[in-house]
Amino acid sequence: MVQIAYLTVCTHSHIGFAVTLAKSLRAAEPQSRLLVYVADGYQEELLPALDEIVFVPAARIGIEGYEDMASRYGPFELSTALKAPCALDALRRLDADAVIYFDSDILVLQPLEMIKAALEDRYDCVLTPHITQPTKSGEFPVDTGYLTAGTFNMGFAAFSNREPALAFLDWWAEKKRQDCTINISHGIFADQTYCNLVPAVISRLLVLRSHAANIAY
Repeated sequence: MVQIAYLTVCTHSHIGFAVTLAKSLRAAEPQSRLLVYVADGYQEELLPALDEIVFVPAARIGIEGYEDMASRYGPFELSTALKAPCALDALRRLDADAVIYFDSDILVLQPLEMIKAALEDRYDCVLTPHITQPTKSGEFPVDTGYLTAGTFNMGFAAFSNREPALAFLDWWAEKKRQDCTINISHGIFADQTYCNLVPAVISRLLVLRSHAANIAY
């Protein structure tokens, strides 16, 4: 059985969301403990003491370019820019075989058997797409919007602690140090657009198309 590190990244404004995520994760995965990387400083007196959570100050884990990113990015851009370096830290911190990232506003409603089975089957990355079939004219969401917003919903991502995934996480972290912005005219939507390239660079990728894994729209 693979050892999994679970994490989210958020600002203090989203700690309440992270608490709900952690509690729902513990209910679905009783052995889990969520690493919550706090992106904007670290005010320990404002953080709840809960067994389901380990709070980690993102500013103190040696992320390259953190001060520059914190000075230029707003809360959304900063939180998304820190996903990859925090995922790498979580793998090292727990000496884990794999890492599963969730956005702080996600609710886990069932055990993560599909994802864990994929990681145990030596997949190096598991992602979910925004849509699983083209939308019809006039329907929402508009499928062409994902040409810039990104094919995959990066509110969830799972990566192994093996070279193909680690190399991608390093590259993803480097790209987001400067260009984790919403710039539709340049084809960039924060962290998501870069992940369109995952199928090209990680051969053992599972695109989890089950609607139970990403109910979204």
